[in-house]
Amino acid sequence: MIPIQFEGVNSIFNKPEGWSDGDCMPLPVMKSHDEDGIPYLMSVWELTEEELQVVLASKKVALYVYGTVTPPVSLAPYI
Repeated sequence: MIPIQFEGVNSIFNKPEGWSDGDCMPLPVMKSHDEDGIPYLMSVWELTEEELQVVLASKKVALYVYGTVTPPVSLAPYI
């Protein structure tokens, strides 16, 4: 999957120091907040054709959160 530019992008997270371009790429995000004032970051990802075929067949995606705790996260379709 490739992080993509989208309407509303207002910040870019760059790769951590010491990581190579193969490990990580810049992540365009929209910093905003929900109707209750809770802040969030949104990024949009585009699947390769191969990834799309796998998701269509399996109807599953995996979310990896590095570390030992997970922050609140959400996955949603993007139109």
